[in-house]
Amino acid sequence: MLNIGTIIANLKLVDTLTPALNKAQASLTRFGPKLKQTGASMRATGTSMTMGLTAPIVAGVAAAAIAFGGFEKSMNRVKALTGATGADFEKLSAQAKELGKTTAFSASEAADAMGFLAMAGFETTEIIGAMPGVLELAASAQIDLASAADITSNIMTGYGQTTKDLAQTNNVLVQAMTSANVDLRMLGESMKFVGPVAKSAGMSFEEATAAIAMMGNAGIQGSMAGTALRGAITKLLTPTKKAEKE
Repeated sequence: MLNIGTIIANLKLVDTLTPALNKAQASLTRFGPKLKQTGASMRATGTSMTMGLTAPIVAGVAAAAIAFGGFEKSMNRVKALTGATGADFEKLSAQAKELGKTTAFSASEAADAMGFLAMAGFETTEIIGAMPGVLELAASAQIDLASAADITSNIMTGYGQTTKDLAQTNNVLVQAMTSANVDLRMLGESMKFVGPVAKSAGMSFEEATAAIAMMGNAGIQGSMAGTALRGAITKLLTPTKKAEKE
């Protein structure tokens, strides 16, 4: 039971602490908005940091997923065109991935190029052997890998060449591009018109390419060059009596 002395002492203590408590309350009232503002700022900073870290990660994962999906689609096309299964398909897939890691071209681009070679009749081992040369040609021509494979395979088919001729074909095409006013697309377009005729006439691939390159320097390029050269060869094969006499 409290006595009178204790009650009086407690009342005096309350009187002493009341000003301090009132001052503390006033400080809290005054700094409350600042504390809320600071808290909101910290939350915003935290959110910003989270987004700054998370968004690139999410974007990177999404991009990787899209790229992988494109690669899988391209390789499935290669599989369907070549009929490759098991170890053969794994070799093709491994080469495409390796080219994607070690060159300026992606794995999907390498797979697309394989698809064009397969369409031209290249077998699995032939595709694997041809890819380095096609890649070199694409780099020299400064075009995508799939287009280089498509153009080269078309030229070779039109000229009746086989896969063993690929290295020499690439060398000749690169020489023409770097020494005359023609590019790979122009050469491909020219060969589309003249290739089979030149082959049947006994003209070598090197001779036909050189003739196209020379016409390119004169501004006769692409289909125009192919048509002109085909016409010249045709006239030589079936000359008029006067031309035959000459």
